[in-house]
Amino acid sequence: MFAIAGWKTAYAAQPVIFKPAAEFTAQGTIVDFVTMIEGFSRVNTDIAQIDLNNDDIYEYIVKNTRCTPAKGCTYLIVAQNKDDYTIIGTFSGKNISISDKQTHGIRDILVYNKNLNDYQHNTLKWNMQKMQYDFNQEQAG
Repeated sequence: MFAIAGWKTAYAAQPVIFKPAAEFTAQGTIVDFVTMIEGFSRVNTDIAQIDLNNDDIYEYIVKNTRCTPAKGCTYLIVAQNKDDYTIIGTFSGKNISISDKQTHGIRDILVYNKNLNDYQHNTLKWNMQKMQYDFNQEQAG
């Protein structure tokens, strides 16, 4: 990592790769959990699996396929707890990526909402008191 005096340090962000819910047949329970939520079904749901806290257990980011980058999407962050699932974050955005920065050992999520500036983002950070993701009020970019 390079830093030049007066310049901000650049950090890598990982894109979130979504797949249709139908591809998650081996993990049918995540699909079953999500399709119980209003607005989500096996047909109109995309799911990305990612390990946000390096515990070798996937968390899932879920969105409706009918949303568009122009309108934005509602996203759910879902964690597995033994044989059950729980929503650990809900937010709206036009695009998202996973930061390499962590808060309390859990990766931050970058949420992009600006049409004319695809670098400006808000950051979702893990809130230990609430045990869920919350927005950091600072904007970057």
